[in-house]
Amino acid sequence: MDKRVTWHIQDDMAYRDALCVYRVEKEDGRRFMTAVEMRLTEVEPGLIGPGPMLELPPDEAQQLMNELWRVGIRPKDGSGALAHVDAMKAHLADMRQIVFDNLGPKPK
Repeated sequence: MDKRVTWHIQDDMAYRDALCVYRVEKEDGRRFMTAVEMRLTEVEPGLIGPGPMLELPPDEAQQLMNELWRVGIRPKDGSGALAHVDAMKAHLADMRQIVFDNLGPKPK
């Protein structure tokens, strides 16, 4: 049995001020849509709940992030961008060290 899960987000901001999230399963060439119902349950103060509202394997979480990015949703604090900039800074520092170590001392 060949099963593939994809996430789709429809931008419905003009009509409902919302993003519509869909999870689609394709199994053996046929298409199935699965709906996830979100229900609020009262819990004791300090608890986050009896269980998760949604549990995703890493590949599905990545698909969902990609779909959110596609429709324009970005981290407000820029943490994704900052991590990328930090990685580039570290890479440039490594490259400088490699270049200057291979060039040796500057001639006088």
